[in-house]
Amino acid sequence: MGVPLRTVSRDGTVQRAARTMEYGRPAVLTSGCRCTGRRRTSFKYREFGYRLQTQETGVLVAQALTVADRLGLSARAHLHFTDRRVNALLGLTPSAEAAMAMITLDMAASADAAAGPPVTYESLVEQPVPDPLFDVPPIGDRLPVTAALHEAGMTDTQGPSPGPPLDPRPGGRVIALPRVPVRPADGIDRRCSPPDGFLPDAIGMAPLAGLLEASGTGCPGSVHATALYCLASRVDGIAAGAYRYDPAEHTLTEIGGISHTLVAVLSRTPVGEAAAVLLPVGDPLGGFSPFGARWYRLLQADVGFALQRGALAAAACGLATRIHSGEAHELTTGLGLDGTPAVLSALLIGVPRAASTWEDRMWHRR
Repeated sequence: MGVPLRTVSRDGTVQRAARTMEYGRPAVLTSGCRCTGRRRTSFKYREFGYRLQTQETGVLVAQALTVADRLGLSARAHLHFTDRRVNALLGLTPSAEAAMAMITLDMAASADAAAGPPVTYESLVEQPVPDPLFDVPPIGDRLPVTAALHEAGMTDTQGPSPGPPLDPRPGGRVIALPRVPVRPADGIDRRCSPPDGFLPDAIGMAPLAGLLEASGTGCPGSVHATALYCLASRVDGIAAGAYRYDPAEHTLTEIGGISHTLVAVLSRTPVGEAAAVLLPVGDPLGGFSPFGARWYRLLQADVGFALQRGALAAAACGLATRIHSGEAHELTTGLGLDGTPAVLSALLIGVPRAASTWEDRMWHRR
């Protein structure tokens, strides 16, 4: 543990040696930055690609924290940090690619003395950065909205979280869910999307309850900005309909039956194959006052965190999931929401048509 931490870029080049960052704990901190090159998705998704990338940041944060838990390590996510200092440390050009999140691991504090005096930020930045394996051009010419939004959000401004949005309509009947301990780390080996979709089978209330509880924790080190809604189509013990999940009470509150808009979505999209659908709902404007433009990144990362936690919990329960980014507007309308808040993504949940594990995909077995 006396060996200094090295900061490594996505292409494998060792860029800088570092043993401490700006979080000043007595333990050695291992910091990993999730970086994104936005131009790579622009040819397909255009400006919508920034939403996918910021959600993917939350997905990767959830995965990293879950793996750390499985390994018995203490990890913490940081979505608030001084962007320009971190990007400079990594040798990144923010107009082309930038750090989106940091993960710190608390290692043995006793190793601190053996590692020698702390390395300062200033000395690290002065060290030359090796040339990357390939250039990442700026995105301002192709994605002006994305470039402007990311630039405006490069701040460490922090404020109180506005909290998850509430359904403005009176709730219907309340369903108390069973407490089902589910450890998302147990789903790491089996987490993957079903290649052949879902069977028209029902799922149990217990695994859905465990999945919802695992998804509703919020991202540690960031804001808890999303409410969880659920479409139940084929869940034992739960009537088909739309529900809002209350993580404090661990209950589902009915918000209405399947509306005509939802019927249309369920009948003509992959959403209809799923036995249940988890819908993270957030207010795109709700946190602008305390957080500024960085709110967009924080909100979407919280969405991705909830999706991945739910997917890992589902896998631990023997179910399959698929993250689905389409029909968000139709789902928002179908739930009776006005866009502030709005449905921001979906996690399709069900029984896979074929065995779908990492090993199956590697060897193409059915």
